[in-house]
Amino acid sequence: MLSQGRFLLNLGAGENLDEHVVGQRWPAVGERHDMLEEAVTVIRALLTGERTTWEGAHFRVDSARVWDVPDQPVQIGVAVSGDQSVSRFAPLADHLVAVEPSAELVAGWAQARPAGFTDVAVVQVGDEGQQRFLDEAAGLLLERLRAAAP
Repeated sequence: MLSQGRFLLNLGAGENLDEHVVGQRWPAVGERHDMLEEAVTVIRALLTGERTTWEGAHFRVDSARVWDVPDQPVQIGVAVSGDQSVSRFAPLADHLVAVEPSAELVAGWAQARPAGFTDVAVVQVGDEGQQRFLDEAAGLLLERLRAAAP
């Protein structure tokens, strides 16, 4: 296998930064989130290796199939930026993708995960500021998990 099982598919809804210059209407964030949710659903179906037919509000797939699926399932990360996107995509994705260190974002993601998805990755980083962020995120996560426990 080319990447030796290290492949992650990270997706996002885009933002009105550079993308709006495509010469067509740029959808508002709610519509882009609808599109992303539908896309994640279609991609997951295709990655099973089964023939997939889908007709949604934004995408149409007619009897498509990925013939050579990897031995290990492809994990999907989704970019989020706030509470709305966290609550919407945490149940659908395997990983959070964020552009800024936010302990609240990480803790909210962990809390919004479905039952049985309470895995937490600990990353060792060299930068003291990043380590402080990870420590703060881990502390908030533990607080929320304890508060949610029966």
